[in-house]
Amino acid sequence: MGRIKQAADIWLSFSYSKLKSLFNCPFQFQCQYVLKKPRPKPIILAVGSALHYLAHLNNKRLYQSAESFGKAWLGFWAGVVSGKHGPDSFRAPPEPIGWKSANEAGYWFQQGRKILEEYYRRHQDWRASLDQSITIALKSEYRLTGVSWEGFRLNGIIDRLDEYPDGVDIVDLKMGKDDLAVVSSSFQPLFYQIGYERRCRNKFCSGKPLRGFVIENLITGEIQRIPTSGADRLAEFTRYLREASDYIRAILTQDQTLVRRLIHLHPQDVENFRFFPRLPRNLHCKNCAYTADCLAWESDHGPPPRILWIDRFIAASEQPQPHQPDLPFGP
Repeated sequence: MGRIKQAADIWLSFSYSKLKSLFNCPFQFQCQYVLKKPRPKPIILAVGSALHYLAHLNNKRLYQSAESFGKAWLGFWAGVVSGKHGPDSFRAPPEPIGWKSANEAGYWFQQGRKILEEYYRRHQDWRASLDQSITIALKSEYRLTGVSWEGFRLNGIIDRLDEYPDGVDIVDLKMGKDDLAVVSSSFQPLFYQIGYERRCRNKFCSGKPLRGFVIENLITGEIQRIPTSGADRLAEFTRYLREASDYIRAILTQDQTLVRRLIHLHPQDVENFRFFPRLPRNLHCKNCAYTADCLAWESDHGPPPRILWIDRFIAASEQPQPHQPDLPFGP
């Protein structure tokens, strides 16, 4: 199934996407982060990356008009489709994209242009209304790498930092819309919050406190605001990191004694030293690039994981169990 990555810090270094992948489906985590199996990038992720990059360019260059911004999208997307570069930037290596139809590339030429032209007009009006004491995009696409937290290294990219007289907002651009409760319960803002406090606050934000998070929908312009997290939430986050780290290390080193406590991940995986798929398939499989690998895994590994999962579910349902809250990851 490919060569296992040898770097030992695979269980010490986490991004939000990596942590989410593990808790959503350990098999997907294995394919993407352990074996690093190449697969076409889902179209919605390619489009999202490209739109984020153009928004970043606008923060740096401030195009002269919505039309010129739209034309910039056409040129950039043409490079992505033709394989000149990847969707993350002009310098990114080309990536295969999982087109679902022959018309998809052309559709996003026009749809992406429309989205960004409307985004430009909204932002121009908004920026014009702001006081001069406010700095929009103090930093844009700011990369957090190896931020130290409780023995772990955290990674991520902050879309934008906006500076106000009383503090700084972290702006996160999204293509879709999640319920505010889902957004608020996600661990993603904690990666940014810890990164801000340890890398940004005193370095280039004059020691100003983090005011909170602004979730901006790229398509509609709708804004959602969520507050920063306190000590209890940070402690919960650390517990998830420790569980993830113990689980990964135990499977890859085949040493069950490394596991202190599993609450959300399955002990059976550690007992068998295998990253089981999360079955039955559901919303967590929506943009997964490894569905074919998962189906092959089911046919090649004795009793199908689906049966094992159902048996485990039935056995667990027959025992009194404490209520387990929803995991802090989106679908």
